[in-house]
Amino acid sequence: MAHALEVFVCLDQEDSRWELPVATMAGVFRCMVAWRVVPSPLDAGVPEDVSRLMARALVSHALVTFPNGRGNKFTLIHTDQAEEAQRAFNAEYFDWTQRGQAIFLSPLKSSPPVLLKRHVDIAFKPEKFVELAELGVKGLTLPGVDGDVAGIYTFGDAFRNEVINALRHECERAAVGFRKVTEKDLIHELGAVSN
Repeated sequence: MAHALEVFVCLDQEDSRWELPVATMAGVFRCMVAWRVVPSPLDAGVPEDVSRLMARALVSHALVTFPNGRGNKFTLIHTDQAEEAQRAFNAEYFDWTQRGQAIFLSPLKSSPPVLLKRHVDIAFKPEKFVELAELGVKGLTLPGVDGDVAGIYTFGDAFRNEVINALRHECERAAVGFRKVTEKDLIHELGAVSN
């Protein structure tokens, strides 16, 4: 099992290598989360330690909604519990490593947004984020290249800062390093190969 050593948050991600939406509408704020674990994972995706940290951070400020199931027989899981939210990173059919998953974030203690399968597709189309905001979604977490990074998109700068601070807090609790980095520094840290 891989153990998280460090979590990185990048606010200036622009490179297409990450396979995350860059151009977003006004009022959308984004950041990218990446990690370093030992030993280096053989498979793509979010290591268990990191998915636990991310799930805890997300549910501390949002009701988490994600699809689970197969094809047309899927359900939307709504939760404010970290263990349940962590399942999003390994949900059947909606594969994080294949960029098939979308985690919707809505206000805590509110009714979950009424989402359909088409909203999962809209989550990957930043020009349509306004449709999600109109449903009560206040942010998204999306998989990047091979599921090895995550993009967090919020419909307000304050909420993005809350999520980043919650992730920092969870890292501190777990004795995992946390750093805000530039994209250039992140590429160096991860040894990412240019496209």
